[in-house]
Amino acid sequence: MGGSWMADPNGHWDVCLGKEEHVVQQLHDIVEAQSFDGVDLDWEYFYDTPARQNFLKRVTKGLKVGMGSAPGLPKGQNIVSHAPMEPHIRPGQAYFDILQDSAQFIDFIMVQYYNGFVKPGKDGISVEI
Repeated sequence: MGGSWMADPNGHWDVCLGKEEHVVQQLHDIVEAQSFDGVDLDWEYFYDTPARQNFLKRVTKGLKVGMGSAPGLPKGQNIVSHAPMEPHIRPGQAYFDILQDSAQFIDFIMVQYYNGFVKPGKDGISVEI
């Protein structure tokens, strides 16, 4: 599940803002029906407003522990990961704050170095969390 370009013909996730419980339920149903391990939140852009940031935090938490009538992901299929782009995980960036606030509900982070500015093999990387 991830962000999209504003001009993307598939639209934008803003239609889901405020509908986090429904999103969690739908993702639960997909994971269960397809026997997936969990959900990767590959959110690359458009987390620049409080409403969008809250959406990411609420969906992340809801996938782990449930939300309203929507259950959390099924046992054994409840991996929740995030795949932010490298420039967005630095202190002072909104996504860094999202990750800190949601850390207890995230199993692992897969940083997209291929979309970023730092090349770990060449530049190295050091971030204190």
